[in-house]
Amino acid sequence: MHERELLELGRGLGDAGSGVFQLIPYLHGAPEDEIRIFGEIAEASQRPINYSLIAFGDNWQKYVDGVQKLVDRGLDVRAQFMARPIGMLFGLDLSFHPFCLNPSYRPLANLPLAEKVARMRDPELRARILSEQPEDPNPGFVETVQLKGTLYFMDESANYNFGDKDNLMLKAEREGRPVDEVIYDALLEDDGHAILCRYAADLNTYLKNTAGFFGGPLTIPALGDGGAHYGMICDAAFTTYLLEQRVGQLGVTLPHAIQSITSRAAESVGLLDRGVLAPGYKADVNVIDMNRIKLHRPVVKADLPAGGKRLTQRSDGYLATIVSGTVTYERGEPTGALPGRLVRGQRTAPAPVRQPALAD
Repeated sequence: MHERELLELGRGLGDAGSGVFQLIPYLHGAPEDEIRIFGEIAEASQRPINYSLIAFGDNWQKYVDGVQKLVDRGLDVRAQFMARPIGMLFGLDLSFHPFCLNPSYRPLANLPLAEKVARMRDPELRARILSEQPEDPNPGFVETVQLKGTLYFMDESANYNFGDKDNLMLKAEREGRPVDEVIYDALLEDDGHAILCRYAADLNTYLKNTAGFFGGPLTIPALGDGGAHYGMICDAAFTTYLLEQRVGQLGVTLPHAIQSITSRAAESVGLLDRGVLAPGYKADVNVIDMNRIKLHRPVVKADLPAGGKRLTQRSDGYLATIVSGTVTYERGEPTGALPGRLVRGQRTAPAPVRQPALAD
């Protein structure tokens, strides 16, 4: 989009006197140019700007330092980042897996999972599928299944901070087997419900780069794909992942983690009436048993129109979820109460509640 158009959109928000300008940087450009544009939009609109911090390598610090300079000028700019790297999930019941475009697999694609698994366990068909290469007129699909990068096996514990034992490439080396055979057999585990994960960035480097972002005033863990690629990615539970698997790692503290997904997130979009436990604020509360908090592996549900599939993910440890003072979930089960309402526009902070004076 041309800069002039961006600035006019910003001025439109300024005319409205509300709203947040949210954008994704052009990752192949120079960070300095984009940060300059952030500043011009913020000045033209006098509205908050949230941008997606998904750059890798040296650009991380360039974006963070550049935004700090904008904030020092009195502009309201924040970066949203992912609690873990961008990741794609593969499985026999998901949108893709490494063999889904191989010619001999194609006839199996729409079979029920149990029948698909039984057919794939046939030694002759297994050998034929493993001997083939993916074929499809869409080069993007072919690139997706060609597995450039490390592939991890996700067990029921859904530990996203994978180690060497989960690395299928290393497993193939340890066992002296072709990696395609190891991946093929892994897909058949758990009667075909197995899920494999591939990150778009090095996991350990990403965790290290983002450790200092939690609780900071300029960075918010907010990005994730919770429904667009519903058979490939399942980031909707990233808040539970943050509390279970990042707290205590590389200096990430529980208070900073909670602050980053409550008050900091609310402030970034002008919802100043929530995110804080205090008199007068909106009574949205999660009661959590941190000794029991746990994610389960994503599962496939076919409950979309026309039997469409989607990934969903359950968790343990949430004793109660309260919305506007009403319990909506108790120990992970819905109560049937639906007090939530559509929110349009920003919300001001409640007036301070006066405490009665104590008598001498």
